Order: sequence, then C-alpha cells, then structure tokens
Amino acid sequence: MQLKIKRISLKDFFIVFIPCMIWIILFWNSLVWDYSEFSKRKFVTYFGVTLLVLTISLLASLSKKFVQHREKKEEEIKRVISNIKNNPIKYVIIISIYIGLAIVAGLLSVITYKYKIFSRGGLNGIFLFYLLIEWTFYTIYNCRSICEKKPEILYFLVAVLLTSFFIFKNFDSFVSWDERFHFENAIQFQRLFTGNDLEADYLYSLSNGQMPLDEVQNIYEKHTTVSNSFVFAYHNIVYLPYYIGFVIARGLSLNVRIVYSISLLFQAIFCSFVISRAIKIIPYGKRLLSCIGLAGTFLFLNGCFSYDPWVVAFIALGFAHYVKNLEAIDGTLTLKEAVIPLIYLIIGCLPKAIYFPLVFLGVFIPTRKFDNKKTKRKYILLILAAAIILLASFLLPTLFSSTGQAGDTRGGTDVSAIGQIKFILSNPVEYTKILLNFMFNSYLPYEVTGSQYLSFFAYLGRVNNFTLPLLTIVVTAFLDRNMTDNKYIAFRIATYVIIFASIILVITALYVSFTPVGYNTVNGCQPRYLLPLMFPFYLLLVPNGKIDINYKKLSLISVSLMALHYFYAILYVVYL
Repeated sequence: MQLKIKRISLKDFFIVFIPCMIWIILFWNSLVWDYSEFSKRKFVTYFGVTLLVLTISLLASLSKKFVQHREKKEEEIKRVISNIKNNPIKYVIIISIYIGLAIVAGLLSVITYKYKIFSRGGLNGIFLFYLLIEWTFYTIYNCRSICEKKPEILYFLVAVLLTSFFIFKNFDSFVSWDERFHFENAIQFQRLFTGNDLEADYLYSLSNGQMPLDEVQNIYEKHTTVSNSFVFAYHNIVYLPYYIGFVIARGLSLNVRIVYSISLLFQAIFCSFVISRAIKIIPYGKRLLSCIGLAGTFLFLNGCFSYDPWVVAFIALGFAHYVKNLEAIDGTLTLKEAVIPLIYLIIGCLPKAIYFPLVFLGVFIPTRKFDNKKTKRKYILLILAAAIILLASFLLPTLFSSTGQAGDTRGGTDVSAIGQIKFILSNPVEYTKILLNFMFNSYLPYEVTGSQYLSFFAYLGRVNNFTLPLLTIVVTAFLDRNMTDNKYIAFRIATYVIIFASIILVITALYVSFTPVGYNTVNGCQPRYLLPLMFPFYLLLVPNGKIDINYKKLSLISVSLMALHYFYAILYVVYL
C-alpha cells in the first residue's frame, strides 16, 4: 500500500512562519538575563521556541482547515480593500473627523485645565477623557449601518475605547483590588525562561505601583535583575494576554510606561474579543450582553491587572454556547458541539473555580437536541468529571495544604480556614442564619450592591447613582429576546438554582478563607463577584416570546446610554 504524503504549501507555511519569526525576535529581545555567557538554559529556551515555531508553521501548511480559514480571511480582506478603493473620500472624511475631534479635545482640555473647571486631574488625563468621549460616540454613529446584524463589532470597538481610559491614564499607584498580586503574576512568565525578574518590575510591584515611572525607566535601562523562581499554577494561563503585551512592547524596546499600558491593552482587547464572540454566537440577548459587557466595574477591571474580566468573558461565552445548543434543531447536536460550552466554562473557572456549578447547566439541554441518547449520556459523564476537577482544584488545597488551612492572612490573625470549616460543620443552623442574613441584608440588595458592580472603581471610589445603567440593562433584557419555545423551563429554573448556589459558594468561600472563626458576618465578599452571573440572570429574567423591535435603534441607544453613564462615573470619581 502506497503512503500518500501531503505536499507542503509554501504560501501557508510562510504566512505562519514570518509572523512567528517576528514574534521570536521580539521574544528574544524582551528577555533579560543575569549572565551574558552561553548557558544551557539559554540554549533550551531559544532552541525550544524556534522548534515550536517551525512545528506550528509545518502543521499549518498541512492543515486543510487552516487553508480554508486563510482563504476565507483573504476574501474578507479583499472586500474591505475593495470597499475602501470604491469609497476613498468616505474614509478620508472619517479619518479627518477623528483627527479633528482630537484637536477639539486638545482645546477643551487646555481650557478646562487652565480655568480649573475640574478639581482634579492633569492636562494629559483631561485630554484623554475628552478624546475618548468624542471618539466613542462618533464610533457608535459610524457603526449605525452594521449594528443590527453585527452588534459584536459595535461592542468590541466601544469596549476597547472605554477601557482605554484606565489603560492610558497612568494613575500614581495600583487602583484596583489586589492589583499588585495580579501584576506579579503577569510579569512572572519571564522567570520561566530566565529565572529572574527585572529589578524595575520588582521594585515597581513592591511599591504597589507608587514608584514614579520615570524612576522605573531609569532602573529598567540598567537591565538589572532579581533572582526569582516561576510558581507554576494551572490558572496562570489567564495572565498570558498581559505577557504577550509585555513581550511585544519590550521586544520593541519601548518606554516602561508604554510597556505597562500595552500589556493592559492586550488583555482588554482579548477579553473584549471573547465577549464579542459570545455576542456573535448567541441567538438572542446580543444587545443585553453588550450592555453587561459595558458595565463600569467590568470595564474598569478590564483596564487594570486582574483576572476578573477573563472569568466574566469566558463564562459569558460558555453560557452563549449553551443557549445556542438549546436552539439547535432536534437530533443534530453532536458531542463535539455540546462540549464546547463546557470547555469555555472550565477555562473561565480556572482562576475562580467557585463558579463550577455552572457546568451542570449542560445536564438540562433536552435529550431530543442530541443526535442520540448515548451522546447525552457521554456528555453528562464529561460534565461530572469537569465538576469534580474544578471542585477539587480549590477544595483540596484548603484541606491539605498549610497555606490553604491557614486562610487568607489579609483577613486578620483570627482567620483559620480549617477552624471555620469545623465551626460550620458543628453549627450548621447558626451558619445558615449568618449566611442568609448577610446574603439578603448586606450582599444582594440593589441599594447596597447595585453601584458596586455597575459603577464601583475600587480605590478610586464609586457612583451611588446607578439608575441609568440598571434601567438600560433591564429594559434591554425585556426587548432583546426571541426565545419562543416554552419547553426550556427546566433550563431556566436550573439556571436560577445554580446562580443561587454559586452565590452561596462565593459567600461561604470568603467566610472560610477571609473571616475570623465564628464571626457573625462575612468579610471580603465584594459584589464584583456577581459579575459572571449577571448575564445568565438577566437573560432568563423575562418570559419567553418575541418582540417586534428595531434592533438597530436598540443597539445604538443601549450602548450609548451605558457609555454615557460610564463617562459620568469617571468624571465623578477621577476629576470632581
């Protein structure tokens, strides 16, 4: 029997190889070693990365799917280029208006700064504020012709623009929750290759982001290092977008101020893209997800060092696939298609496995949707396996590691995870009273928590008036629906039961790890932990049915209102 050897497509090979080689050069240039001579570690790093690039390039050149994807993208690029060629004046005008708006923003910022209209803020920060206001609403206007059929594009562009404020504002210190911890995890990938941290990064982190960036730059230019080891953890993957930004910016030898901003920008683009994919995939609720993805607290976190945006984005994507599977034609759902939401939920739960009950939603996909009953049984087994793995990922360290048993030291000296677990098991009725009292009197009431997950900006402050974004989300939830099959009532009920169970787990986790033993309330349980649950909650809040509505206007109005409140919140917490 004669073996058929696939021919390598040189075109496809070099389409992958050239960008990868550029990446290798940037990667090499971004690494700082504490020794200059040849070493085994250097050789393994350089050889391993080069071999990986060659392997990826060869596999791509032999892959039919890659060729099909490349051809599809080539056609899309040709259509865009053709559109620009056919309407050059239109695009010249658009670019000119963006430039003109930047000039107007510059003039407004000079006037505002000179006459001290704002009580706080430097000239550059005020210019950024005005610029993003003008560019955001002009971008919304430019997307008016595509937002009905492609609301994901409108969301992505607006989300990246709004997030850019916190990326490029350059505050005098870390401003988000646990941002120093997340910054250290983002920079530690260098340790994997070199066994050290840059001294500039190390000192900047040690100062909690308060070291002047000019001073950080001076230290960085010396290329001094501090020995440190890479701490392997499965959830480190969530920091890869940050590290990619570090590699590109440092590979280009950019200023450290720009390095940190580009790192944040890559994470913001990545998470905004993931949510835009969820918007594209889900059959209905597209405008609702756009609104939730533009909540002030989420955008703020997406512009800081944090893993919360990763969790929110991938849980939204996983849930979007669940809804897509619900709408599948009976007898067509394969195991491969059914597993997709499960994979995304696992990825989303990596840093916060406490949301693991969400994987059980797959159990309530009707059996008639699957291509056969055997597929459904296999799928349930995979769900159970995923749930066990996620549960073990945070339960085992708590029970069997010394640090896990001790709890979070930030909660005080009286914190003991093991002691708290013993208290709960010994006093289940008393703990239930503590749990319910905290949940319904302190944690869930909108007058208490609404501002904290819609317009809470950590150490910068919060805006207590959250009526506009809340009404926008609720009204959009009622208008943006097309769920006509009433047989999904089991999935709807299961979603709310699982949301409720997830909230209980979040509160209990903080009671165990962050609260003194036997305390009558729960410490450290912040409303931002509700963000991953907002989309499932609001999507299924309204009854089934279809409303005849102009989705173009709904997209433009809802996104504009969320952006309007976002800028109002920034004005309040940053400049007034």
